Amino acid sequence: MWPPRRRPQTPRPVRRSYRFWQPGGRAGPPTHPYPTKRLGGVVYDLASSQPVHPPGSGGHRADVRLLDGFRCVVEDQDIVLPHSTQRLVALLGLGEKPVPRTELSRTLWPGVDHDKALAALRTTVWRLNRACPGVVAQDADFELRLIADVDVKNLVAASRLVLDPGRRMASADLLDGSVLGMFRSCVDLLPGWYDDWVMFHRERLVTIRVEALRAAATRLMEDRYLPEALDLALAAISAEPLDERTHMLVAAVHLAQGNVSEAVRQYHLCARVFARELGVRPSERFRRMIPNGHRRDHNQTMNRAINQAINQVTEQATDRAARTDAAREPTSPISPMLPKEPAGYAMAR
Repeated sequence: MWPPRRRPQTPRPVRRSYRFWQPGGRAGPPTHPYPTKRLGGVVYDLASSQPVHPPGSGGHRADVRLLDGFRCVVEDQDIVLPHSTQRLVALLGLGEKPVPRTELSRTLWPGVDHDKALAALRTTVWRLNRACPGVVAQDADFELRLIADVDVKNLVAASRLVLDPGRRMASADLLDGSVLGMFRSCVDLLPGWYDDWVMFHRERLVTIRVEALRAAATRLMEDRYLPEALDLALAAISAEPLDERTHMLVAAVHLAQGNVSEAVRQYHLCARVFARELGVRPSERFRRMIPNGHRRDHNQTMNRAINQAINQVTEQATDRAARTDAAREPTSPISPMLPKEPAGYAMAR
């Protein structure tokens, strides 16, 4: 039997499907030189690999908090990230410009082979994109940057605004609750993290914050907002107890309030702290701020605190030297060590 005759197949029309998102929410061929593409619910620009959030598309910016612990919040929900991913987000959030991949791998994995460090960085970026898409973007030069609101950057920006010599902030702006709360909160940057780059940024943030607190307190004192100025000055002392200028500012606020006893007490406190921690005395400029009737008592107190600190350090050094000599003293060859008698030998004898 002959095989069944096949019907001729007519070519089907080609259906064009565009996977590009266009401005206005319509699908179609790209009408601009850099089209976008939707991946995992996030719209990306194909030229810069950056997420694009069109109006009404529901895109939300992440909120990264590095003060008093690490937190990543998206749409009022905490995103749980592995520790390696947290370190990457923190390093990008503390920087002010995009960071090359080689520098990131060298900073996050010091002492590791270059290729292995880059492989670990690629894995970390992939995990971050899976957990929170659109937070990290890559530029054309293979540099990564963080697309999120970071609380440290907000604090640094507010501090620079206060410290700007060309712009004098009004006292009403300084008395804003958000600004005072941001400056007054004495929290550390990523407590419990002891990486070199974290400790560097921690010291830098403390310095910037203390300078901003001192400038804001001085401006409030000049405008006769004495209680608020005293509050900011005490916050600066809690952040950096060894700064003499801040102690002088607190004493000046007390003197402006007419509270001489508190100014003298602050002077004595500064003298005790300096004697205990540094072994030095406050400056002559600070001493001249104290009224004449209180200087003699202050000198006696300061000399007593300095002598106590010196005696304590001397005693500790003497005890340490004695213990070292006792440990290094050799056994006398004239009286060699004899073996101990066995148990019960004296009773049997």
